[in-house]
Amino acid sequence: MTAMLVEQGKLRWDTKIGEVFRELRETWILRGSQWPGGKALTHNGTNTMFFATIWMAPARDAVFVAATNCAGKAAQEATDAAISAMIAKVLK
Repeated sequence: MTAMLVEQGKLRWDTKIGEVFRELRETWILRGSQWPGGKALTHNGTNTMFFATIWMAPARDAVFVAATNCAGKAAQEATDAAISAMIAKVLK
């Protein structure tokens, strides 16, 4: 999707997320941690029926996404566990 928008001239590769999705500007969190090799962007949320978590680590050229078809605390814990497992496997 991103590549398509870049090709159409509607987006640049260096466009900030908040410029495109203004409603999400305040919902992304910038975090420092050891595994991303510097700063990472993270976001999670629900529409009351599904839950998703995303982590982007530019220094590691990595993005991790986990989603469920349910919501609530158990869904958040499940997506966190899935992301942790992916990080451990992919970035070992």
